[in-house]
Amino acid sequence: MTQCSWWEVSVTVPADAADAVAGIMEATFAAPPVQCQRADSSVTKVTVYLPKSARSDSGVIKSLKEKISALAWGKLHQCLRRVRISRLKPENWRDSWKRHFRPIEFGGALLIKPAWSHRKAKPGQAVVILNPGLAFGTGHHATTAYCLDEIVRLRRSGNPGAFLDVGTGSGILAIAAAKLGYKPVRAIDIDPEAVRYALANARRNKVQRLIEFSAVGLADLEPDSCRTYGVVCANLSDDVLLKERRRLAKLVGHASRLVVSGILRKDFARVQNSYEALGFALERSRTDGEWRSATLVLRDA
Repeated sequence: MTQCSWWEVSVTVPADAADAVAGIMEATFAAPPVQCQRADSSVTKVTVYLPKSARSDSGVIKSLKEKISALAWGKLHQCLRRVRISRLKPENWRDSWKRHFRPIEFGGALLIKPAWSHRKAKPGQAVVILNPGLAFGTGHHATTAYCLDEIVRLRRSGNPGAFLDVGTGSGILAIAAAKLGYKPVRAIDIDPEAVRYALANARRNKVQRLIEFSAVGLADLEPDSCRTYGVVCANLSDDVLLKERRRLAKLVGHASRLVVSGILRKDFARVQNSYEALGFALERSRTDGEWRSATLVLRDA
């Protein structure tokens, strides 16, 4: 593991505003946030972790405060004085994950748990042992959870089909797909460091030979008419989903599914309309706080 410091940027807000603030922080820093709330508390701490090279200067923080202050919750103005920036050493980073990463089940068929958990799987339940390291994705965030639910739901007995994970992060979706029988499985991410950690997680789960990892973006992924996927998971921001919609569409086989997540509820209609114009139909969707995720099916031509 690269021994480097990371930035922790956090703000404590009223619990009912946490999802909206998390969306703003994700858009500002291009990193998924972590939300922590004590059972007896009415406030939530929303945190993002940034590599040392990322910008966390006063201009970015000012922009963050302006966006949060534009929300309707009056109490947020008091919270803006408590935006905290601190530098984490690698050991502090690992401890922060241990505090909030707990085992989680999906559809009774899949158990995601950290390496330090002693939780035992139920009979017939696939297990993914995950060490997030310096990449994100544990299954607790609403957008990742939807993708995992769909991977379980769309599994077919015998041959679940080919699977593509776009923006793999910790590798959680690709590893879960491989554990549940999808094949072949491919995972891509523009961040080489994320791909290294995803591969390490795949090795931990003994599925590294079942997944093809690549440090590339969609623009570098040449479509192959002979290689489409039965399920494509794209847990990306709405602007990336819109920009890359034609490239994503070429990777989805007819009558196959595109699972899109990472979309703020207010932006969902725009994303849905853009994909329906390319021949997709909405199969199902789910709203969780400020987030809305969906499964689109590519209609036969």
